[in-house]
Amino acid sequence: MGKTAQILQSLARLIGRNSPALSELKTSRSLLTVFASFIVADKKIAADEIAISFDFVRNAFPDANHAQLGDFLEQAIADRPILSPHLQLLKRSLTKEQKIAFALQLFALIKTEQSDEIPKNSFFEVTTAIGIQKMGEDRGPRNERHHAPPSKGPRTYRFLNGARGRGQT
Repeated sequence: MGKTAQILQSLARLIGRNSPALSELKTSRSLLTVFASFIVADKKIAADEIAISFDFVRNAFPDANHAQLGDFLEQAIADRPILSPHLQLLKRSLTKEQKIAFALQLFALIKTEQSDEIPKNSFFEVTTAIGIQKMGEDRGPRNERHHAPPSKGPRTYRFLNGARGRGQT
């Protein structure tokens, strides 16, 4: 990095453009935008879906202005913005543990909706875009993909810590 770039970066930090608070604000907005895209996917907005999304972000950023977070979520639900810039920001700004926690919360949101209108591919696309290997895929020895024969029961996803699907023991 050249001297000019270092000076510009220092100036941006001084005037608050790269402050941790601003970074948290951008990250929280991106998280809420992704959650909102799944909330509106079934064309019904339920209070428990909003609670799952809002609680996750509020707990991740306890010092954030919660009224502002609520406004972000409301705006994302109304505007339905393009997700790719938000997913890129989340890929850069979240730790691996935060990405996994986010993916689990997103999965909980999807399960709450109980809708067939949300393709599982959407979940996989989001987790892949934020830098998590395709969560939930069956893996064979040495993490090689394999194709299990179709089963009549629900799929068991690896990120549920080995928990079996409904009706299975």
